[in-house]
Amino acid sequence: MLAGIQTLDVGKGMQAGIAIVILAIVIDRVSQGYGQERRARRVAAAQRNARVQARRQKRVQAMVRDIG
Repeated sequence: MLAGIQTLDVGKGMQAGIAIVILAIVIDRVSQGYGQERRARRVAAAQRNARVQARRQKRVQAMVRDIG
């Protein structure tokens, strides 16, 4: 792109500029996808932990009832 601008070759500069923009868009989409995937795993783990915690609490309550 710099060579196209320095020599005032508009076509070469435009082509290089468009290529840079397309590359930036692709990198942005890939990084967003990676971030969403990590968030989804984190949410799933939190939900799983909440279910496990609820089951443990029910067992403890049942044990206390049986003792009392």
